[in-house]
Amino acid sequence: MRVVVVRSQQELDACLMIRHEVFIVEQRVPEDLEVDEWDQLCTDVTHVLMYDDLQYPVATARLKPYQVDSVKIQRVAVRRSHRRQGYGRLIMRALEDIAKDNHYRKIILDAQCHAQKFYEQLYYQKSGDRFVEAGIEHIHMEKMLKRTE
Repeated sequence: MRVVVVRSQQELDACLMIRHEVFIVEQRVPEDLEVDEWDQLCTDVTHVLMYDDLQYPVATARLKPYQVDSVKIQRVAVRRSHRRQGYGRLIMRALEDIAKDNHYRKIILDAQCHAQKFYEQLYYQKSGDRFVEAGIEHIHMEKMLKRTE
């Protein structure tokens, strides 16, 4: 398994394919809500892609600056065939490492409520009320990052 920061259009296309499978096909999120202006190669957003041991793309997420000292994790998606095998934890760890390397102090995310326990196991804490986005119940969560100096 390995996680890479997306640097090519081919890698970005793999991310978008995984997200298409998970969000648009499985969860029936309308494509115009799932794909947005941040889905391109640019310096403002960091897309990551995870490969399994056979070098098959299996998970993705993106990290976007949010406030001066915080970033937001978005679009975390693991292919159905690779769920419950640790890929989600590994991609989250990679995103946290990127955030720390860039001197952010806090990560926020809007978790789908069915995944709240997963994020709680990674020490994210609920920080708001439930809300509906794209027809799916979500909860705002955040985590303070420990400095590694």
